[in-house]
Amino acid sequence: MYGGIGLGFMVILISSINNNKFEPAIFIPLGMLIFLYLLTMGGFKSESSISKKDLEKILNSRIKE
Repeated sequence: MYGGIGLGFMVILISSINNNKFEPAIFIPLGMLIFLYLLTMGGFKSESSISKKDLEKILNSRIKE
């Protein structure tokens, strides 16, 4: 998914550079890439904090025995 959007971004960017005019459409794939990155990292960070707490609980209980 990231590759296709990145490819679309590069095509629009190269097209606008070759034509020497600004294309506002360049913000669409760029915004999609930023949104996907934030979505992925947000999900990872929320789940990793839960996993860290569970892992600390497991390791502390095993160390005390």
